[in-house]
Amino acid sequence: MSTPDSITAGDSLAFGVNVEDKYKPALGWAFRQIFVPRFTTPTQSRIEIAGTANGTIDGVTYDFIITTTPGTTALWKPGEYGWWRQVSKTGERVTLDDLDSSGQLIILADPLQQSQGFDNRTQAQIALANCREALAAFRSTGVLKSVTEGDRSVTFETGDDLMKRLAYWEAVVAREDADAAMAAGLKNPRGIHLKLNRV
Repeated sequence: MSTPDSITAGDSLAFGVNVEDKYKPALGWAFRQIFVPRFTTPTQSRIEIAGTANGTIDGVTYDFIITTTPGTTALWKPGEYGWWRQVSKTGERVTLDDLDSSGQLIILADPLQQSQGFDNRTQAQIALANCREALAAFRSTGVLKSVTEGDRSVTFETGDDLMKRLAYWEAVVAREDADAAMAAGLKNPRGIHLKLNRV
């Protein structure tokens, strides 16, 4: 069990960590995992969670376990965080640098804190939906509509330009879906075929 790729604010969090022999709890080392928000707004302080030595999760004992309660994670702002692992003891501190000691975490919004109108789609999913809406309008009226992509509006000169942008967002969403499938332990859907609509 390792650090998850994502967690929903308000959910409990529990995972185990094993370290090199020279950093074992029996030698006096303590452990902490640090989560630093990649966003600048809203305000969110870095999150530091101390590990519990020789803890057990689902019957498996780890050198350290990281656990938090729903009440704690409910205070975490949604967004992307980078994380690192450190061990320390009197007069010493080491930021671990192996492949499993740093990574990224996405904190998702708590559904119970959302109201009507909340949109949990990714930016790519929203942009793709907007491109499809613009294509449908173009086919119906012959008029090209601008498409919203994040915080900008894109205006297309021709139907072909719109089609190229639609294909781009289809590819991005397909990659997101593949990444989500692999994160869930499913087979990478390499056989995805993108269907290009013709104007």
